[in-house]
This record gives sequence, structure tokens and C-alpha cells, in this order.
Amino acid sequence: MVKKIFVLLLIFLGFIFILESHNNKIERIIKKVSANAEGKKDWNEFSLDFRINFLNVIPAAQADFSCSGISQYEGNAAYALTAKANAIPPISKIKNASAELFSYVDSSEITPYSFRTRVKIDAEVKEDKEVIYNQKEGFMLSKGEKYKILPQTRDPL
Repeated sequence: MVKKIFVLLLIFLGFIFILESHNNKIERIIKKVSANAEGKKDWNEFSLDFRINFLNVIPAAQADFSCSGISQYEGNAAYALTAKANAIPPISKIKNASAELFSYVDSSEITPYSFRTRVKIDAEVKEDKEVIYNQKEGFMLSKGEKYKILPQTRDPL
């Protein structure tokens, strides 16, 4: 009897793994996003929501990536990009973690003006960093230190 239950459990887990692998294919995600965007005239504003699964089965986090459109960054037209992720149960019961990333990106060159990230674990800030880019003069500023950058340098977000 125990062997039958074990075999049924393995078959069930295999089915879930195959289903999740199918649903997480990038082609399928792009097709869904394109279908939801039909008739939308302005791609400057959008939001993508994700569920992140541990081992492709156990829900671990909820994430959101969004662009709030073109705004101004120090007098320049820029896209305001935001990404947020929060742990969800059962993972949040063990370790409650969250991350926020924010970036201003030049609307014509798609190069960054600034990038900020904050990571919290159990309500304690583990990482809080901001990087300012100066593409014209070829440097970035992080924690008060200047670093030389190449033309068209991009940031992670």
C-alpha cells in the first residue's frame, strides 16, 4: 500500500513539474503578454507580475516589474522602471524577504541615469545601494566612489 501511495505521489509531482515547465517557457509568456496588449497603443507603461516557485513547484515569491512611463530625471526624459519581489507562504514563514529595484533610464538611448536596490530579510535591510551614471563624462558613482565606464554602459534593471 505504501509503495502505491509513493508511486502515485511521484507521478503527481512529475505531472506538476511538466505542467510548470510548460507554463514557464519564455515563448508562452511572450505570447500571453502580447495577447493581453492587443489594442494597447502605448507601450511606455506596463506591468508584469510573476510567481516564483522553488523547485518549480513550491510557491516562494511574488514579483512585479513595471514601467510607469516617461518622466523627468534631472531635466531629461527617462523611463521609470521598478521591480519588487516579496516572499510568500510557505517560504515567508521560514525567511521573510523582499527586494525593491528602481531605475531611471534615458528614453532615447536606453542607458541608465540611476539604479537603486534595497533588500530586506526579516525586516532588516541587508543591502541598500544606489548607483548614479554619467554617460557623457564616462563614469558612475557608487558609495561616494567614481568608477570609469564604457560608452553605452547598462545597469541590471
